[in-house]
Amino acid sequence: MVLGLALLPGRNCLRPLRFGSSSEQVAGVGEQVAEDRTATFTSTMSALPKTPETTATIRFQDCDPFNHLNNGRYTDYFLNAREDHLLEAYDFDLYGIANTTGRTWVVSTSQIAYLRPAILMEKVVISSQLITYSPKHVEVEMQMWDKEKKVLKALCWMSFVHFDLRTNRSAEHIPEHMELFERVCLPVEEKAFDLRVKGLRSKVV
Repeated sequence: MVLGLALLPGRNCLRPLRFGSSSEQVAGVGEQVAEDRTATFTSTMSALPKTPETTATIRFQDCDPFNHLNNGRYTDYFLNAREDHLLEAYDFDLYGIANTTGRTWVVSTSQIAYLRPAILMEKVVISSQLITYSPKHVEVEMQMWDKEKKVLKALCWMSFVHFDLRTNRSAEHIPEHMELFERVCLPVEEKAFDLRVKGLRSKVV
């Protein structure tokens, strides 16, 4: 018996394969590997969540004198959560991409509705979803809830431009990124931010 290694797509690990010396056995293993690769890729891509979420704790240094999360700090909480969501849910490393390709995403516009205060040391749930995308742009919706997800604390729409740090110009997304966006995009019915806020508030009240 010979021990071989095959790298399966979508996984950062090596899978051991055992096969004999005959050409028939080797061919059989090759066919099985091809089937495994296809099944693994399909399973991984189809299982991608469209609204990943994480939990955060409101910290003292981020609060105002009333022990409420300072309005200026909501952006940090939303961006930190989105970075975690991309890495944990999609294995999408923004900083790794920037280091290897010289390309990144920069904020072009943002809108935040402050609906209920987030309190010092409170645990909040932050979710995010891609709501629109184009060859050079993406727009993300992020929501902050209490830990039971019964009270909506804040809503954010943030637009990003794909940017080439080497040329200092906007750049088009590569096909692999566009394919990922297509699979995880979850558009919302409302096309205006104010209408989206109104719609969500009517659902949770």
